[in-house]
Amino acid sequence: MEEQEQEQTLPLHKRIIKSKAFLPAVIFLFAVILFSISSRFSDRIPVLDSITPEVSYPGDVLVISGRYFGKSRQGSEVTIVGLRLPSSLYLEWQENRISFVVPKDAGSGPLVVTTRNGRSNSLIFTNRNHIPVVLEGPAQPGFPYVKSISPTTGSSGTLITLTGQNFGMEKGNGRVQFTSLSPADTQVMVSPQPSTIDALDLDYDYESWTDQEIQVRLPDGASSGSMLVYTEQGPSNGYYFEVTEPVGTKILRQKRGYQLQYGITVRNVSAAGAGSGLYLWMPQVYSGLEQRNMELNSQPSPLWNTYPGLLVYYFENMKSGYEYSVSQTFWFERYAIESRINPEKIPAEPYDKGRKLFTVFTAPDEFVPSGDPGIQALAKTLTGRDKNPYIIAWRIYNYLIANFLIDKTPVFNSAVSTLEAKKGDSYTISLLFSALLRSAGIPARPVAGYIVYGNRIPVKHYWAEFYIQNYGWVPVDVSLGSGLRWAGFPDLSGTGNQNPGEFYFGSLDNQHIVISRGILPTVSINPSGITARKPRHHSFQTINEESISLASYSSVWSDANIVEWW
Repeated sequence: MEEQEQEQTLPLHKRIIKSKAFLPAVIFLFAVILFSISSRFSDRIPVLDSITPEVSYPGDVLVISGRYFGKSRQGSEVTIVGLRLPSSLYLEWQENRISFVVPKDAGSGPLVVTTRNGRSNSLIFTNRNHIPVVLEGPAQPGFPYVKSISPTTGSSGTLITLTGQNFGMEKGNGRVQFTSLSPADTQVMVSPQPSTIDALDLDYDYESWTDQEIQVRLPDGASSGSMLVYTEQGPSNGYYFEVTEPVGTKILRQKRGYQLQYGITVRNVSAAGAGSGLYLWMPQVYSGLEQRNMELNSQPSPLWNTYPGLLVYYFENMKSGYEYSVSQTFWFERYAIESRINPEKIPAEPYDKGRKLFTVFTAPDEFVPSGDPGIQALAKTLTGRDKNPYIIAWRIYNYLIANFLIDKTPVFNSAVSTLEAKKGDSYTISLLFSALLRSAGIPARPVAGYIVYGNRIPVKHYWAEFYIQNYGWVPVDVSLGSGLRWAGFPDLSGTGNQNPGEFYFGSLDNQHIVISRGILPTVSINPSGITARKPRHHSFQTINEESISLASYSSVWSDANIVEWW
């Protein structure tokens, strides 16, 4: 009894400690806290910090350092350019460290770790067998030979000087080829051949070309690997170039194959005399980073293929009453693309203003009226004091979505009319977005092509892209970002934390097909020729046709037909 009275006189905190239930309660509370902490960290997506070594032979041991790998493998995996490592090659798997033997079939490209919580960022692994051996002199007489390159590392847009011999006195059909960024989710069972990408005339990547020196920009979409020079004689020796990504990365995934066809039919020909003819400037499906492994069958064969993005056909000595036609069939792979950009990494002076890409894609042209006073005034208002092109583009994008009625039906044919009425379709909205960015000093261009929805139904569609130095082109689809949809087209509004407005600023699905990026270059061929343009076609061109000594004719430029997809 006395003990009970004494306990009751103790302070409350001492009575709680002496209670029989205190210890179990403390243990339970500690377990809850421990479980909460462990759950918080166990649900983290893996993060890669480094791989050592970055360049190695098959059979070497490679170590990945990072976070949130898990204490044991338990179904998690490492993939190199889509190649899954067999279980027998793993040496250790810890929370912050993984080591394994490099498989004999390993390619060069992105390495990622996948756990039950998700997929990590990627780091670039290089199979040393893929690094070319530098030869002394041309492989064969007359073949191009690269003696040196400077610099040997850089990011998108870096100016590279190649010295050597047999490059040719002018570029002509010559080209410089780089290793291309590899898709992130390609699953392969054998070592893939590295994809390639050329420096582009349309991006003004070539600065100069002489027989012993080439100055070329690192093209958008290039990855670490071999670079070569191609001339009519053949390829040069390869040189290894290391690509850095100071601003951000591009992710390719979700490959889809297409067979696409379109053509031209010419009827009701009335020839005015001998020497009558018709030139047709027919766009090709764009081949580049997101659209690759292009094959083409054309009937008839083109007259010229030297114009970037175009094939030129010519019907000569045309006869009245005859019908003429051109058909092009393409087979290619299309990937979805995702841009991961850190705006804080963009430098305070974001552009080399002496570069031709900058001067061309910040100037007004036949389609993009960036010099219009109304467009310039709005661009100035939306830009404010900001100089960061990513932030400015995001602000303009959201302004158009919030303040413009964007519909499927064509209303106007110019960006200026769309600005005044605050409504338009994908064609004029893409032109207006490009014009506003150019007025703000940001290189931008409209893109023409198709989106494919439902059961292989293509519809002409237009979007845009803007350029960030040290990164490359960033795709933007204002129309789909505003919520515009066709039945059967992917709806991203319920996908995780993404909605269409977030996704289509910087990313595109694999159902966009690019025909032309910006204006395809055309020039009149015959001084007496009569040129004609096809408005709102699936490419941006100033000339589609040029007739010689034809009194009259009619032409039908068909829209694309998706023969098959897979």
